[in-house]
Amino acid sequence: LDKRRETWLRYHDKRTCGILGFFPCVRDMPVYFTETADRERKIFKHTRGTLVGWELHPLDAQRVQSSSSAELVLAETPGFLFVRVPNAT
Repeated sequence: LDKRRETWLRYHDKRTCGILGFFPCVRDMPVYFTETADRERKIFKHTRGTLVGWELHPLDAQRVQSSSSAELVLAETPGFLFVRVPNAT
């Protein structure tokens, strides 16, 4: 069952009817928005940006602090992803 779950996480979101799989949170990683997020700040669908940080769930923050691993699969979804968008107002 665990092996099947891991396989599911590697599928493209279109294959899973929009259910999210892995998202690698890497600082300075290029990203783009898949829907309009904020019209006033000119952040529309397909706007490009750079991932600059995130806010972890307290349980995951504790796991990160006690881990020496370079990679960690989070148990909870981050509360926020911080994205820098060039030319956003």
